[in-house]
Amino acid sequence: MSPPDIARPPDPPTLKGPHRPSKQETRKQPVKEPFILLRGWAANLSDPDDHVWGNDEAYLSSKGIDFFVPHYHRFGSIDERMRSAITQIGEKYHGVRVHLVGHSLGGLVARAIAARRDLTFTVLTVTTFGSPHRGIEYLHRLPKMDGNGWLGAILRKVFKSDCGGLSNVTPQFMEEFNEATPNNPDVRYFSWAGQLGSDQIKYIPVLAVINQFHPHNDGVVGVESAMWGTHLGTVPGLSHSRIVSVDLLKQTIPHLRKAERRYWRVRLRAGCRTFFGRLANGLGRSCNACHDTIMDP
Repeated sequence: MSPPDIARPPDPPTLKGPHRPSKQETRKQPVKEPFILLRGWAANLSDPDDHVWGNDEAYLSSKGIDFFVPHYHRFGSIDERMRSAITQIGEKYHGVRVHLVGHSLGGLVARAIAARRDLTFTVLTVTTFGSPHRGIEYLHRLPKMDGNGWLGAILRKVFKSDCGGLSNVTPQFMEEFNEATPNNPDVRYFSWAGQLGSDQIKYIPVLAVINQFHPHNDGVVGVESAMWGTHLGTVPGLSHSRIVSVDLLKQTIPHLRKAERRYWRVRLRAGCRTFFGRLANGLGRSCNACHDTIMDP
């Protein structure tokens, strides 16, 4: 059954991460590892009126949970954002386990990061809110811009970015992206989707267009496209921007805590196998040595 309609209060001013919890906060917090909050297309970290994660940052701070919001070009491609985010996360959390949480295009950036095997930090989970994992159908006519072509080169020179973010969510691009970016078997994946209804009058002009391509959508992304990994729910009434909800973050946290416990269980089992394997080998060598001594005339 879908979660109930969730009303999102006005966002407070954006809080700057990372927030470092005290020892007392650490004992009380619902999760132990830091959150990396990844923004979507056109989100401007420097704009005080553009704080998609505002409520979530306030909630994480109130619970003493460490978090960080990487800054990258608001129009950059997935690859450009990924490389920038990896550098920033690696500088702050070298050798640390993290939870990646992405809104819209930020969810695809999270998946791209998690698929890498050369990270200086460990990704435990990826959670996406309204991310177009299978692309957005009505953008299929946009040209491909990944920063490698002549157009990307010009844009990078002029705007200091390849500006490929929007063209990276076409169905064609996402088909290639999904093939080249398989899920990491060591990472748990979760997703949320929003779904607008025909009774939401202010969205009728938008839905008149979007519904032709995605009958069930949040005003931007189709529900079927937003599903990835363990789908935690499709929430009626939530638009693409309001899918970033404290209520949904709260419902996600138990799954992330379970992933943290799973990580340590796996490490413990691996450690036990290694220990007892070495012990057995050592005993075997000792027994062989004793046997040779006894049999030596």
